[in-house]
Amino acid sequence: SVCPCDVDYYDGDTAHPYMFCTDAQSWTDAQSSCDDAGYHLLTIDDAGENAWADDTADTFSTSKWWIGLNDRSTEGSFEWADGTPLSYTNWQPGEPNNSGGGEDCAQINRYHPTQTWNDEPCSSSFSFICEGW
Repeated sequence: SVCPCDVDYYDGDTAHPYMFCTDAQSWTDAQSSCDDAGYHLLTIDDAGENAWADDTADTFSTSKWWIGLNDRSTEGSFEWADGTPLSYTNWQPGEPNNSGGGEDCAQINRYHPTQTWNDEPCSSSFSFICEGW
């Protein structure tokens, strides 16, 4: 099928595509857009994938980008939207902080170019990264 966003491949692995979608959406709408295309919001497994995803996103925009990490079910207990166990994080020092309450979804690029993560209200509209199954 035709991908609705720009596609790239980590480490040249064409069996595992990533979509970089610059049309800003809420976290839940971004998750639905990924699902509709047969993808899921990005799950970051290690520092190499984090650096690649952040650097690649920067080629499209240095604005904020949604990833699949969230604590929507239980405050302070972050999990990946696709159910992958949380084994790697790269929070900006002092994050996640749930500033003002309701910051339940994670994004990259707020602290550009540090490649660290931040929590934001899920209703905010940002670009987003989808990962192929």
